[in-house]
Amino acid sequence: MDISGLKKALSDVSLSGTVKDCVLHIKKKKVAIQAVDLSSSVLAETNAECDLDDCTVGIGNIDLLLKYLRSISSEVKVQLNDNVLAFTSDNGSKVHYLLDECDLITSYDDEWPDSIINTLVEDYKCKIQLKQAPVDEFLSMLKLFGSNTAVISVSDKKCFLHGGTEIEHQFDVLLGKIKGVKELSNRVYSEYLLAVLSCIDFSQKAYMYLKNDDDIIIINDNAMWSIKLIPLDN
Repeated sequence: MDISGLKKALSDVSLSGTVKDCVLHIKKKKVAIQAVDLSSSVLAETNAECDLDDCTVGIGNIDLLLKYLRSISSEVKVQLNDNVLAFTSDNGSKVHYLLDECDLITSYDDEWPDSIINTLVEDYKCKIQLKQAPVDEFLSMLKLFGSNTAVISVSDKKCFLHGGTEIEHQFDVLLGKIKGVKELSNRVYSEYLLAVLSCIDFSQKAYMYLKNDDDIIIINDNAMWSIKLIPLDN
C-alpha cells in the first residue's frame, strides 16, 4: 500500500503537534479526518487515498504514528487487525500500532456533519490565493520575532499579514490585491496560523477565505483549516 496520502493527511491534521489525536473514517478506499485542537482554536479536515477496508478507528497519538511512517518507505503492507494497524515493511520488520476507541478521542465529535468547513465557506465572499514567497517571508519573520498574535488585514484593496503588537516588534507582509471586502482586521493567535501555513503544499493552489469578524479559512487541495479569531475583549 502507498502510505504517502495517509501520511500527508495525518500531517495536515496534526499541525506539528497542535492536534494530538484523531479519528480515521475509511470508506471506499479513502480516509477522511476531522479534528479540532484542545482549545477549539483550529479545526482541520482532510481526505486521501487509503487502500484499507471500510472502518472507523481512533489514532491516540498522531505524532508517534507520523514519526514511524516518515521513517519507512512509501510502499508498505498495511492491515487492520482487530484493534491494531499492522505494518510490514519490505525487509520483513513489523509494527503493530495500537488503535484507540473512537469515544476516547478528544479532537472529534461524532455529531459533526461530513464537512463543517465546506458548509462554513459557502458564506464567504472574499478570498485570496496564497503564494509561496510572501507566506515563506511571513513565516520567517514570525519565527524570528516570536509574535504571539497575527492580524490579517485588508485596506485599499490590499491584503496584509501583520505580526506584533504595540509593545512588540512589528512587521507586515503584502499577500496581494483582493476584492470582495473594503476593510478588514481579523486577529488570531500566531501559533495556529503558523502551523497551518507551514502545512501548505504550494504545488497545489491554496486560498485564504476572509470575512469580517469570522474564522479564517484556508483551503489547499484536499486539506481545509478553520482558525478562530481572538475575542475582541482579549
